Amino acid sequence: MRSCILGVVVLWLLTGCSTPARMRPMPASQIVLSKDGRIAAAEDKGVRLVVSADTWKGAPSDLPSILTPVELALENNSGRTLHVQYDGFSLVGEAHYAALQPNTLARPSSPRVPTPPPTYRPGGQFTRDPQVACYTCVSAGLPTTDMLRQAFPEGVLKHESSWTGFLYFESLGANERQLILQARLVDESTGETFTTLSIPFQVLDSSR
Repeated sequence: MRSCILGVVVLWLLTGCSTPARMRPMPASQIVLSKDGRIAAAEDKGVRLVVSADTWKGAPSDLPSILTPVELALENNSGRTLHVQYDGFSLVGEAHYAALQPNTLARPSSPRVPTPPPTYRPGGQFTRDPQVACYTCVSAGLPTTDMLRQAFPEGVLKHESSWTGFLYFESLGANERQLILQARLVDESTGETFTTLSIPFQVLDSSR
């Protein structure tokens, strides 16, 4: 049954036209890649994460030149209820790239600098500066209706449930060559980290 669900997820990710991205998943231990190399999956403790950075479909068509959209499917068969938040997702390379709240993308901000890691708080909780925002998004008219409609949700993900959607990360620095997508998932009942899934990406030259 789970393999069937993964097959449906892969087909869903590949449906329709997409805009070429700067990132592709890399082969690694415990990482499963699709035949074309566009989609990667990682699994731990009954939680499966399927991701692609090459499947944006919608307006604006040039979104990957402004932000870093990553499409993901998160499937929970852990027997636990998980608390999923944007600040649990990050891209880590030479800089630390935050997953931005879609409804705050238009908030003005100073020119981008590498984002510091989230601050640890007692009880296994992390917090991030709420002012982190996309300073180019105002002039680009973001977020669009398509971005909001396709955004990955936050909240409580129950056992035997799955979510799909896009996360919108900050634009990558010019010197990035490799990144790791990290997804930290919290046990809703304890407030502690249940698992952290990691998927490596290579950053392609913009000319490719």
